[in-house]
Parts: sequence; C-alpha cells; structure tokens
Amino acid sequence: MAKKLLLFLVTARSPLEKTRYETSLGLLTKKFVSLFHSSSSGTVDLNKASESLAVQKRRIYDITNVLEGIGLVEKKSKVKSMFSI
Repeated sequence: MAKKLLLFLVTARSPLEKTRYETSLGLLTKKFVSLFHSSSSGTVDLNKASESLAVQKRRIYDITNVLEGIGLVEKKSKVKSMFSI
C-alpha cells in the first residue's frame, strides 16, 4: 500500500489583510452598537458609520435591518438610526 504525502501550503497573511473574524457580522454589529453608546444624541448616521467602520453601506444596512426587526433600533430617516432600548 502506497503512502500518500499530503502537503499543505500555508500562506502568511499580510498585515493589511483582515481575518474572517475581523470581517464577521457579529463583530461588526458590536462595533456598530458601540457607536450608539458614544453618540450623545442616541442616533447614528449610517453613512458616517460605514466610513468609520471601513465597510460597505450594504453591511451597515444588513445590521440595521436585523436590529430593527428585533426592536433594538428604529430608523429615523433614510440615513439615520436611533437606538431604542
């Protein structure tokens, strides 16, 4: 019986490359909610949130849609959300 040798190539990540965890919706949601805590008005501008978190607006909209669905956030306008706990 011939033995097979498995070769795994491990490529090093560059320092600029993000890990899967760093780009996860869970971590992004935690960071997004922290923006509410640092806001004196209790509102967050979604455009500014996408810029400060360095993600596409689509990801921010995904988060706000889920948080709105479970009653944690309400949209005040197209680009502003208000934390409603």
